Amino acid sequence: MSPARGNRIVITHVRLDDLDAGTRDATFDHLTALVGSSLTPDVAADESWAVADWTGRRDEICERASVYVARVGKDVVGFLAYEPEVLLDRHVITLIAGCIRPEWQSRGIAFAFNVRLLLRTWRRSRLQPTFLVARILNPKALHGWRRQLDDQRYFWPRIGDAPEPVPELAAIVTAYRQRHEPGVEFDPAGSVLKRRHLPGPRSTSPSGDLDVDQHYDKYADLESGDTVLMAIYLTRSLIASHLGRLVASLPRAVFIRPGRPAE
Repeated sequence: MSPARGNRIVITHVRLDDLDAGTRDATFDHLTALVGSSLTPDVAADESWAVADWTGRRDEICERASVYVARVGKDVVGFLAYEPEVLLDRHVITLIAGCIRPEWQSRGIAFAFNVRLLLRTWRRSRLQPTFLVARILNPKALHGWRRQLDDQRYFWPRIGDAPEPVPELAAIVTAYRQRHEPGVEFDPAGSVLKRRHLPGPRSTSPSGDLDVDQHYDKYADLESGDTVLMAIYLTRSLIASHLGRLVASLPRAVFIRPGRPAE
């Protein structure tokens, strides 16, 4: 379904492990189709590196992931899968995967996902130090996260001439790698996990941030499966600013389904 005036985007929240087997399988299949159409739009599903990479982690994702799902009618147009965990006695949100159909991008869905995730984090962490960690496949996505921080000391990796990240971020990145990526080659200069994903052609475009684009050009070979490991220190001021933006954006056509709170 293509965007049209009056289409309502409804966001729901679910933990996959809480669903019955049939519903869980159907939900995973919807997400798989979205992964394929978003990351490899011109490739058949059985030839898509993105679909193979995603389905290869099916058991892990179904056991661990909570998911925000954006729908228009019965069509799934975007999702954000994540896992809350604790590293070094700190609350950490690990982003597992996220996709939005190309024709539905720039419609506020990513913003709505991120703010709801920050709100949930704020409620659960009780204002304790909290971090977000993610493997970022393309420059545009990294730029989208980076531009949300006025103070680049709270963003990892260091991009361009930004100041050095605070030491807590390096510690969290190391702990994450030891738990989740123990056998993956890591380039600390660019914070790149080498060949972390399956190889294959990537559909990428400039991010609009020259420093980010140059970072990928210098350190990451995306078609061989490299990905940048990102971490953000979610300070109280960052969360507060996003909640303020959420209040200001309430007139947008991004809603929560009644009775299915996406908190």
